[in-house]
Amino acid sequence: MKVFVLLAVAAILMAVGVPSAQAQQIIVNPGCAANPLPTPSTGKDVRYVDANGNACTVTSSDPCDNPAKLTANFSSTTSGASIVNAAASKKIYVCQVTMIISAAAAVSFVEGTGASVCTGGTTAGVWLNNTVTAANGAPFASNGGVSAGNGRGTVFQTANVNQNLCLVFTTTNSPTVVASVSYVQQ
Repeated sequence: MKVFVLLAVAAILMAVGVPSAQAQQIIVNPGCAANPLPTPSTGKDVRYVDANGNACTVTSSDPCDNPAKLTANFSSTTSGASIVNAAASKKIYVCQVTMIISAAAAVSFVEGTGASVCTGGTTAGVWLNNTVTAANGAPFASNGGVSAGNGRGTVFQTANVNQNLCLVFTTTNSPTVVASVSYVQQ
């Protein structure tokens, strides 16, 4: 019975012009039960359908699944500057990050308070660092960098509300750190 249903759904999807399973994974979920639906780790776009081939409505609790994202850009030779300023009673959820460093340096994202920088309060490592000192950041070679996330899921978030998101880095080699983040505050 299950094989017949799967073949019938596949035929319906092909008839209505749904892209092939090579580009998209089709998952039959009779009655569109279990919301939010699980997301398989296949690396493919996923489309959930009921036994008749009708699309299921998929909800997500991930803030980065929200299409309304903000973008912040950063370019500095000064460690500790804020890339995203705090918003009252909200955390920062980074959905995508790209960063390039001009000279060898240890770099990390931290959260903290201060007028526009991470200079006090509850400064804590957020990504690429488990402390607050630049020396404990991830080491990058000259012209090295990182890109993480595709904007559809949280890469990292601040642990506390009312915190700035800042970049700290070692300045021994006088690097310029350039970064861009896509984020949501909620």
